[in-house]
Amino acid sequence: MELFEKLFGYKSSSIIPPNYTWSNDYNESISNKGVKYIQGMRKMREPVPNDKPIYGSRYLGMRNENGQKALVRNVAFEPSLSNTTALTNKCLSEIAIAFRMNKPAIICSHRINFVGFIDERNRDNNLKLLQDILTKAIQRWPDIEFMTSDELGKTIDNEN
Repeated sequence: MELFEKLFGYKSSSIIPPNYTWSNDYNESISNKGVKYIQGMRKMREPVPNDKPIYGSRYLGMRNENGQKALVRNVAFEPSLSNTTALTNKCLSEIAIAFRMNKPAIICSHRINFVGFIDERNRDNNLKLLQDILTKAIQRWPDIEFMTSDELGKTIDNEN
């Protein structure tokens, strides 16, 4: 958290566990560092020494024992890991589902989709795909708003 603040010049109030792997044992220490929102998927993996991991279910806005809220990703944009032909329609469909349920569309994507040091075409093609999805989303939902995870968390806080 200190390194993030040093590099970016501000404290983040949200965090994303690597590989959606998290132990609730960390919640208090990151709360003490100012983290109010924990990003992730509907199921989070908690490793258990010498045993199978535990998968905990979460929903958007769910509070933990420290009052931190879950920001649950519900749209998958992972073109480097999947067949990209139908990806635009799949993402738009997932956005539509979220909006029909009066929920924000929270896009899951990883840096592998946007790095070009191994293959520049990977970055270039995936940025074009993302631009296509965002352009179509703006056309379909002209009042769509884009925000950071911290901004989304604050918006959810203000609704409660």
